[in-house]
Amino acid sequence: MFTRHNTTFADIKSTIAVKGAIASIGCDAMVETEQGFKAAGALLPGETIATLDGGFVPVSWVGQSAYALTSHHVPAGALDNCADLDLPSDTLIGIEAPLEFEATSDMISMPVSALEGHCGIRPTKRPIKACTLGLETEEMIWTQTGTLLHARPMTDAFFQTLRFAEARAVLARFGAPDAVAA
Repeated sequence: MFTRHNTTFADIKSTIAVKGAIASIGCDAMVETEQGFKAAGALLPGETIATLDGGFVPVSWVGQSAYALTSHHVPAGALDNCADLDLPSDTLIGIEAPLEFEATSDMISMPVSALEGHCGIRPTKRPIKACTLGLETEEMIWTQTGTLLHARPMTDAFFQTLRFAEARAVLARFGAPDAVAA
């Protein structure tokens, strides 16, 4: 009745593969396109969005909207955002690396949850609709006119990504970022 089947699923291979880079984002977050600002949840594959280097890159795919299990509220101005922003807690925020921090790139990213307490960033009490953007390459995406979100590849990222504990330690040692790169 309670038999161990250690090899029952041994030959099954996953067919899930993500090519390129992904960014977790609130569906209502405004992203700059070549046609103007548009809600992330309304983007279509092929539309182009603004990136850190000043170029526009096409969106490869948009993941289906769902309610984020946990999310964070970023008040207007906290990360150079022009208006309030609600993001899934795992969203990677791009910031300029502190000069004293030995980063592997000029920009680093960290989960928005690590910034809790900085400039009023706090967990939300209500669920938010979230989606995932797929891009062909790793990028920092402009959102809400001044906040950078990191679309990170599954492996070999150029921009250094800090996990929650690492990010909190960096913020405690070098101070929270005053702003993202503008």
